[in-house]
Amino acid sequence: DGIHRILRLPHGQRVVIYSWKKPFQIWDLERGTQVGDEWKDEDIGIGWGLVLSPDGKTVAGGSGDGTVRLWSVDMGKVIKTLTGHTEAVNSVCWSSNGGRVMIATAGHKLKIWDANTGELLKTINCFCLDRQNLVHRISLSPNDRILATVSYDKTAQLWNTETNQAIGTPLHHEDEVTSVSFSADGKFLVTGCDDDHIYTWGISTIVKEARLPSDFVSFNA
Repeated sequence: DGIHRILRLPHGQRVVIYSWKKPFQIWDLERGTQVGDEWKDEDIGIGWGLVLSPDGKTVAGGSGDGTVRLWSVDMGKVIKTLTGHTEAVNSVCWSSNGGRVMIATAGHKLKIWDANTGELLKTINCFCLDRQNLVHRISLSPNDRILATVSYDKTAQLWNTETNQAIGTPLHHEDEVTSVSFSADGKFLVTGCDDDHIYTWGISTIVKEARLPSDFVSFNA
């Protein structure tokens, strides 16, 4: 069946395990035992872009049919389903306070949802340098103002979540970009590439060249 995702819960003693053909399970690492019952769901393909909310209480997972489910860790069941995507979900990420969910689909669109009400807040048309390629990974800055996307056209791109506009020009790589993440302070973007290299990008420099205010990168932990 194969384990597809492992999510570490707060305090580090327990993890959520998901495999393609089995329900979610919570395991206690110290005791080596399963905690509670398996989570039940009819969709065995929910593991696309599986991510844990900042408070560790909710798991968001996208599906090939375009739906995104929000699971309660405590209850072990779906508490909300986000619909309205016509293409497969490629990647999911949370805002820093857990109030919003960002979703990248296979149709060049980024959708931002209210995680509490299930309301669609905005849609960003996110075309890559090569429009035949798709956004397949996303990451949100700690202050929620910058969204980073990476695509199979060997580029990463920063987006202003307030205006829905691109920030600067695409960040070029030597090969396909496979992963992306902001540093904890939001000052750097780290991308992983199929050329076996990790790239680090200075966000302040990119923001300055785009003529955005310097406090655009600020983040108060």
